[in-house]
Amino acid sequence: MEVAIETIIDTHETTEPDCKLEIISSKKESMREKMGMGKYENPGIEASQTLETLDDIIDVISTGDNVNENDDISYDGPLDAEPTILKKKKSCSIASCIFLTICITSILIGCSIGAAFAFLGTPNPLKFLDFSDHEGANVKDQWETKGAGLELVIENALDDYWTPYLEEYVNEWDNGNPDSLSLTISRVKVDSVCEPSNGKLKVCNGDYGETSWEGLNLSLVQEGFIRWSTSRVNDFFLLSESEATRSYTMCHELGHGFGLSHSDEEYYNMNRGDCMDYTHRPLGNLKPGGVNHEALEEVYGSIPYSRRRLRRKLEEDIPRHIIERYFEIEERVQNSFEDDGGEWVEELGEGYHMNIAKLLHVPR
Repeated sequence: MEVAIETIIDTHETTEPDCKLEIISSKKESMREKMGMGKYENPGIEASQTLETLDDIIDVISTGDNVNENDDISYDGPLDAEPTILKKKKSCSIASCIFLTICITSILIGCSIGAAFAFLGTPNPLKFLDFSDHEGANVKDQWETKGAGLELVIENALDDYWTPYLEEYVNEWDNGNPDSLSLTISRVKVDSVCEPSNGKLKVCNGDYGETSWEGLNLSLVQEGFIRWSTSRVNDFFLLSESEATRSYTMCHELGHGFGLSHSDEEYYNMNRGDCMDYTHRPLGNLKPGGVNHEALEEVYGSIPYSRRRLRRKLEEDIPRHIIERYFEIEERVQNSFEDDGGEWVEELGEGYHMNIAKLLHVPR
């Protein structure tokens, strides 16, 4: 007398016996019903013995034998023999795993985008995933040098509150790798008007009002060479901002003073790790980055280990009408309430132009 008992295992992994046991138990109850209806007639053998065979099959699964999903588990032989796996067949478990992976991935991406929207305030959270390069990670115009690094005097026209920020970030820029800058701070009288000095970078602060910018750099350029540069930080916004925002702004405006462009102008994408990158998360962009130092080194060359400090002298005076035009534009830009772009050039004539770089104020 042979009794064949078949069941289909419909689970994802062979290491989940509880799921298999639940299905086998269900089949077992079905077997009971069939026996009660007389479908399995087995003279001389108690029906309970047949059910014990099902219990043995359950034991096979419980002990972790190599049972795959959707295997046919059959008993074919005397009731006291050990149940065996007669055949295995392909199942849809791979598809199920793929489906589960897609679901989990979709949930994680959704959570990331939601977090970007909630914490970054971006109108388009997908911009956070933008890794595209920005063409402005370079030197736009430069100070005239002899190819052995840039030696530059920085005039400190800041008040006492801002002076430590200047000193910290002059030190950061001055000790880059590669090292292309040799910087000296000269203390001058506090000057919120920020009147420029020939051959120098002047840094100022003041309450410039509710303009469109938090930081502003203006440079006079003649035939590709910077003649003077001024950097301003706007107390109207920055005194109520975080310590990190003030540090980031100082680092950023100094970088413009050396001729650097913005390395990126998208506030809401991932930080690039340098202070020339626009951001609303300044903690990730608090220092000059390698890309900034490399751009400076490409233009100015490296500072020799031993060098003579050469003071740059202007060989000729700047025409008066060029200076007047410069100050006209300065007044217009400084008092601008319009979002008129992050960086642009104003032509002054006779080989002169004016570089303008704004660190725009965007409500957080």
